[in-house]
Amino acid sequence: MDWKNKKVLITGLSGLIGSNLAKRLLSLGAQIYAIDNFSYIDIELARNKLKFLKEIPTIEGDASKRETWEKVPKDIEYVFHFAGPSSITLYNKTPER
Repeated sequence: MDWKNKKVLITGLSGLIGSNLAKRLLSLGAQIYAIDNFSYIDIELARNKLKFLKEIPTIEGDASKRETWEKVPKDIEYVFHFAGPSSITLYNKTPER
């Protein structure tokens, strides 16, 4: 698929899957946008560790909240949803989320 200039939203950008997908899609010419609550890593630490994150407009917020989604550009073409707890222990603490 040709990703050049496609507008892509990735939730859970700072996680392993989200960050690797973002890096790959950026290299293919996609325009990446993101939602992340940075609950597992500090946003500045993430940007210093993964330099390409500085190129991605990121909405800092909870993907389960309507007000976060209201900040997303309306012309997004693809959504990859990777927001969620990173372990079964964290999931079991708040499974409703």
